[in-house]
Amino acid sequence: MSSVLNLIKSVQYIPIFQGKAETELHTVLSHLEGVYAPIMEIPLRCEEAPELLQLAKKTAPHFKIGAGSVSTVSDAEKALDCGADYLMSAGVNDRVMAYALDRNIPIFPGVYTPSDVEKAIQYDLKIMKFFPANAPDSMTLLDAFYGPYPELEFIATGGVDDYLRRDFLECQNVVACGGSWPIKPALSNTPNLEELDRRLTLFYGQRSLA
Repeated sequence: MSSVLNLIKSVQYIPIFQGKAETELHTVLSHLEGVYAPIMEIPLRCEEAPELLQLAKKTAPHFKIGAGSVSTVSDAEKALDCGADYLMSAGVNDRVMAYALDRNIPIFPGVYTPSDVEKAIQYDLKIMKFFPANAPDSMTLLDAFYGPYPELEFIATGGVDDYLRRDFLECQNVVACGGSWPIKPALSNTPNLEELDRRLTLFYGQRSLA
């Protein structure tokens, strides 16, 4: 789990691929490679998702590719069969949690309330997904979480564009964000590669492998 966590904390933003075409996937992978951000999440929301996840791992085996929207054990099984390096879920599903942790697979369940957090803590998790991040009072909630849970860290996802990303990363308990905004220009029959590069540079800067 440490390699996935270290990379997430290093890049501070997980691009979420919501496309359906292989050409779009190849474009995004190559451009993420260009900014040394070897990570991506592919939500299991369409029938093409498992095949795209498998293709991503085959095309870029050094990337950490996660499966998002994992809500059942069947989803988790499918994701791992396709080579997923980590799992993201919208909530804390006991069966999915047990399945992943029994196999030592990093999983980041979604939390939004103290009750959600308390449930995730039962699995000895120290880092969780904060979802949906674009809901009202999200940053107020995160600040409030720091009081009783100073040891916890969060990945804020759900509608996080550039402006929200900057705000969330100023929260002392947010280590990263996630969203589709920086790679959306690639998800088209006529991708805007100039805008894609602009957004990726904005998010990741002039990173290096060092």
